Amino acid sequence: MVKVLTAIRSSLTTAWAARATAAQKYTMKPPPSKGITRSAEWKAKQSAAQKGRIVSDDTKKKIKDARSKQIFTEETRAKMSAWQKGVPKSEEHNRKNSNANKGKPKPRKPLKI
Repeated sequence: MVKVLTAIRSSLTTAWAARATAAQKYTMKPPPSKGITRSAEWKAKQSAAQKGRIVSDDTKKKIKDARSKQIFTEETRAKMSAWQKGVPKSEEHNRKNSNANKGKPKPRKPLKI
């Protein structure tokens, strides 16, 4: 079994090394895929399948904890801000966001290294 796995690994390694260019650093991982273009019909079907899905409180807590520990750098924050600039929002939308965020703690500042 070990010999078979070693042979497979060496053949894959040879294939990946052949694809690597001089400018790229060679790694044991395969090259990233470019992704699959999905049709609108497929996207609608997947969206419908996810509607009404029940997420457990434990899962929600894990997601919340992971997101709350995420700290964005000033550069990333600037990119996100620039991306959202110019997106029209209604007065009702702004009022709802304002009310929802009242009393919440402000996000932490990124660490200065």
